[in-house]
Amino acid sequence: MGNHPVLRVGWIEVLGIKQYIGSISTFEAGYVCDLVPRMSIICVLGHINHGKTSLIDCINNENTASYEAGSITQSSRTKTFKYKGMKLTFIDTPGHSLFSEIRLNCLKVSNIAVLVVSLQEGIKPQTLECVRVIKQLDMPIVVVYNKLDCDIFEKEMNIMKIREGLTKVGINAGLMGENLVEVQVSTKSNENIKQLLDIICLTTNRLKLKNNISSLSVGVIMDIKLSKGQRPVANTLISQGILKWGQIVVLGSQAFNVCFENSIRFVIGGSIVELTGLPINAQPGQCISTQQYIMKPKQLNTDSSCSKKLSIERINVMVKTNSFSSLNGIINLINELKLKVVWTGIGHISLANVRLASVTKSILIAFSVKTTADVKCLAKQLNVILLNSELIYELAQWLRGLIAKQYAVQIIARIERSFSTKEGVIYGARLVCAEIYVNQRLIIIRQGQLLFAIQIKTIKRFCSVVKHFNEVNQLFGFAIHERKDLKLNDRLASRLS
Repeated sequence: MGNHPVLRVGWIEVLGIKQYIGSISTFEAGYVCDLVPRMSIICVLGHINHGKTSLIDCINNENTASYEAGSITQSSRTKTFKYKGMKLTFIDTPGHSLFSEIRLNCLKVSNIAVLVVSLQEGIKPQTLECVRVIKQLDMPIVVVYNKLDCDIFEKEMNIMKIREGLTKVGINAGLMGENLVEVQVSTKSNENIKQLLDIICLTTNRLKLKNNISSLSVGVIMDIKLSKGQRPVANTLISQGILKWGQIVVLGSQAFNVCFENSIRFVIGGSIVELTGLPINAQPGQCISTQQYIMKPKQLNTDSSCSKKLSIERINVMVKTNSFSSLNGIINLINELKLKVVWTGIGHISLANVRLASVTKSILIAFSVKTTADVKCLAKQLNVILLNSELIYELAQWLRGLIAKQYAVQIIARIERSFSTKEGVIYGARLVCAEIYVNQRLIIIRQGQLLFAIQIKTIKRFCSVVKHFNEVNQLFGFAIHERKDLKLNDRLASRLS
């Protein structure tokens, strides 16, 4: 190594750190690492209602779960807990299938994964999803069997079934090792909670996590909410360095002066802090730093696929939520239902939002945010559908009901042949029910998917041109106005009024 002078900083004394790992000079001129131990980030994952929030509440002696809408978590939360002199930061993740992106973002910034599995329900879809992501990120995993205190017949048999299910996806819970530990706990009676914390502390010591307090301060935005004063508050994980109150940080290509929501002077790597001063359009997963710096998060091997755009006009929606975590889950729901997002944001519904929904003919979704009497009155006057919800699965049910009503169709014919003529393509179809007539607008359904709308140009019964055809289970010919590529076995459907 070169003869670069070692830079000493006064932060060792300020932080009160007893263990000082040392200074390292690198090949980059003038760059010095002052390394100190860093607290670990523990991501708690699992299927919905398996006891993730209750586990963190049990560790922190709180009762967050009782205040949640529907007793389910719908955004990521962080808690820092001190155990035997070691600080541990826990990330509570939502278990619903629509929040998969939130769970992935939380795992990418974590050091240890805690997989919670209910002994009552066993392995569920989100359990398997979490296991696959953890394996790809190659993280230490602690499997927690929860709800020991429940009346469960043949408890050992249930544990064996869970182990068999985990083994099928590559987690052999029967073979304990450094990267895999299992523990049985009860969040009601606090049974084995201390044992779980001991395991997490041992895993943290083995990882030998370090914070370079002489490096740039680098952080990742976990979530953004609005404060009572309607200003954005970013829940941010500081991964390296020391971030001081009032310091200038870079987000994207812009610089911002940040302050802490609470009365603290600085935070160190491994801490999670609420920052103010960032823009309202900041997104979870974005990185901040004290200089222009790009942090490379853990990457997953994912296959990109292009979705086919449908020609059918989609339902417009506008969304206002209480946080970006909730917004992310709702956007996933909207994409899954193939709806069109017109506008999104966080905060309360305003009268301007209602007017925009009226102009764009959008459904207005208010998720875990307040709607005033004036907003409800204006929405009624302008015939704007306003959906108020605090539960993601309740909102999903409402939207699916609206879609079913909007796209309710009746299949009336099935294409069985096609002929090319001088006038164009003539299709031969068999009438299934009802009748078909000239200039009728129909929808093409292929393999269960609504594709596009067509308009009947001509109808033939044998060699005769007719204006309508109503002979069920008989063949007829037709041509369409549009230049669309219809295929054999495509269904012709009409909307139900």
